[in-house]
Amino acid sequence: MSFMTNLLNNIAFFGYLVGILLIGLHFRRKERSDREYFLAGRSMGWLPVGLSVMVTAFSAINFVAFPNEIFVNGLAVTVALPVFVLVAWPVTRYFIPIFYRLEITSAYEYLERRFDRRVRSLASGLFIFWRLSWMAAALFASGKIMFAVSGYPLPLIIILAGVVATIYTSFGGIKAVMWTDVCQFCILFGG
Repeated sequence: MSFMTNLLNNIAFFGYLVGILLIGLHFRRKERSDREYFLAGRSMGWLPVGLSVMVTAFSAINFVAFPNEIFVNGLAVTVALPVFVLVAWPVTRYFIPIFYRLEITSAYEYLERRFDRRVRSLASGLFIFWRLSWMAAALFASGKIMFAVSGYPLPLIIILAGVVATIYTSFGGIKAVMWTDVCQFCILFGG
């Protein structure tokens, strides 16, 4: 790899990390309450929310694996794409309006109201286990890509990405997460 290519890769990598930290710091100054931190004051528009949900479901694993799946299985793989639209319709027309009217923070709060604390604890525990496993795989896949591009040790990349994500999320709340997801959307689909 040439010196110039390596330099540009490093600028892009560290520039992105600094950029998302700045997003977290920007929204840190604006956080006033728990409602603002966890729900963005219910003020986010449909576009950043929709892009955030889409990017959350579409990780580096998908970005790397999808072209390979098409290569191996052909365009038949694209038949799965309309499923996102079929799932989005009942979620946006039924579930989200219910949660919005109830003024609850999460589906787990609903489970506690509907059933009891044990159901909420079980469901949230299973979700946390599933997301930690998924995030480990996503960080590993992203780290492998960055290792191939930068040559930095894989454990260093994973730790750095995890620490930066934790910092910007804890500083900026859900607004920082959603706007960072919008940036990730632009990078993923612009690439």
